[in-house]
Amino acid sequence: PDVMAREWRMFVASFLLFWAGAGFGWIGMMFDPDAAPYLVPDQHQTLDPEKRRDEEAKTDGAGVGEQAMFTSFLFTHNIQVAFFCFALGLTAGLGTAILMFLNGVMLGSLAWVYTSKGMAGWFWAWILPHGIPEITAIVIAGAAGFVLARAMVAPKGLSRRVALKREGKTALELLLGTLALFVLAGFIEGTISQIHPPRLSVLFKISFALIVGSGVYAYLWSGAIRQALNLPPSLSGRTSGD
Repeated sequence: PDVMAREWRMFVASFLLFWAGAGFGWIGMMFDPDAAPYLVPDQHQTLDPEKRRDEEAKTDGAGVGEQAMFTSFLFTHNIQVAFFCFALGLTAGLGTAILMFLNGVMLGSLAWVYTSKGMAGWFWAWILPHGIPEITAIVIAGAAGFVLARAMVAPKGLSRRVALKREGKTALELLLGTLALFVLAGFIEGTISQIHPPRLSVLFKISFALIVGSGVYAYLWSGAIRQALNLPPSLSGRTSGD
């Protein structure tokens, strides 16, 4: 949280890029549905939302073993995406920016597909429970990439090697801070997110998502709140700031 308080501008930049991509994906599909092969994630291009909803309503959901395997896969995949966002900061942030935007495009285009079928509530009840911590973690990884990019673009009179070493410590703290969020997101996505109506209602799942999201953001911005109230930083903040 203390690193987030110092690097909030990088977080905001990453956040805006992601949601700009989401807006692009939505608008692109709205004006040209035939662009689906270029905008919608591959695994969803041949999947009819209404058919999926009806099939999900008839099943009992995945078993414990299957859920555990799915959670493990999601955790590994999301960690890879986060590290990629981080590493692409070495392209002066260009690669990080493109990857953040493209991740947003996939979400926005998929949201339009479900909304166009009258399934907006079903879609967000599926996405938000795990999506709030997951997307937040990816955005933080993007912020870490932009911290690396700052060392490349604006080393502040230092050699780029020295600047990268200094900024790299901050970027790595941001990146490692996403691990707990990915664990949380993977667990929720392998369980709550995959239990659809009528077993769990849309209202319940969205309420659950908002509670989880409130807790996540209350923690992440606790450092900024401490600063605003002139409270001493946490132990991690004192050690990492040197």
